[in-house]
Amino acid sequence: MGRDYYKTGIILFGVQLLLMSILVYGTIISQIASFRPYPLPLLLVLGFAVLILCIVSIFVIRHLYIQSLRARQQEVELLRLKHIEEQNRLHRQYRHDLYNHLTVISGLAQLGRLDKLMEYLESFLDVMNQTIINVSSGLKELDVLLYTKIVAARNKAIEISVQCREPLVCDQNHVVQIISVLANALDNAIEAAANADGEKRVGMVISGDSQNYIFEVTNTFNPETNFARGLNVEGFTTKGKGKGGQGISIIRRGVERLRGTVNYNLSDGFCQLCIESPRSVLEGKA
Repeated sequence: MGRDYYKTGIILFGVQLLLMSILVYGTIISQIASFRPYPLPLLLVLGFAVLILCIVSIFVIRHLYIQSLRARQQEVELLRLKHIEEQNRLHRQYRHDLYNHLTVISGLAQLGRLDKLMEYLESFLDVMNQTIINVSSGLKELDVLLYTKIVAARNKAIEISVQCREPLVCDQNHVVQIISVLANALDNAIEAAANADGEKRVGMVISGDSQNYIFEVTNTFNPETNFARGLNVEGFTTKGKGKGGQGISIIRRGVERLRGTVNYNLSDGFCQLCIESPRSVLEGKA
């Protein structure tokens, strides 16, 4: 159905341009004495046809815009359902293996091997925490983004944590902007943590107060990297061979459009990026 509307739109614009060209040509030749001008009824018919096509085109464009929004929502829903399906598979797997784990735990307890029992429980819980991902920010698009970034960080052996203390309410017109800002913030944090020599950690906290939503992204980084200078320089990058370097500028421009602020703090090998955006703007009340 969407393709039919695209074809209809292309045909309408083509016919509209053709009729407008005829009108313009007729107007020009009417100013030249050696050429006979178009009859007035023909000009009126052409003008009326162009007007009708313009009105119809507005409705076609509106429909295509609505269709694009629906398509994006469907894509987000598919990714979200894929995440739910994957998590459900993991739950079934652990439920299936739970009897075996309980058998081992019971055997160690009966043997009085409390040290081994504690080690086994710690290992089991660590695997559970690393595998099961539960994200609920209040915004479906952000949930999908956080899920993908958590998986990306864990694939790089980075310890990552996400806390959503405040459900995010975002107007549809600002969803793409806030997702772009947070995606680049997390990408920078993951890249910096991956290049850290020692501890590799990334954390994100979503909170808020009476006026602002607050997004805090914290990560470890290589002490040899001059973050204090880099965070104030356009094109700064922690990647090798000059690749990338647009994330920070994208974050700044995006936050400016949301009428927010960006601040950072460096302490004890951690970089904390704090992004604040007015509730009234994100919620579409301003």
